[in-house]
Amino acid sequence: MAFKQWTIFWVIAVLSITSGLLNAQTPTGDIIGTVTDETGGVIQEGTVTATNTRTGMVRMSNTGEDGRYRIAVLPPRGIRGES
Repeated sequence: MAFKQWTIFWVIAVLSITSGLLNAQTPTGDIIGTVTDETGGVIQEGTVTATNTRTGMVRMSNTGEDGRYRIAVLPPRGIRGES
């Protein structure tokens, strides 16, 4: 009987400790878009910059031939974008 109680105790203890590590959500986001000029034409091979206003971290992405860009894994707040 004591063995069974200790087994249950350890299973509950391990699950309690590791449950916080199993969180499937991540606190980051992506910025995806297309850079265009005043006439609506795409800007090829342009540069897009995302700056974290809290930390000063700068992330850059170049636009493709279709003007599209993606900057991934950004923190959820405090982002200023420029192209």
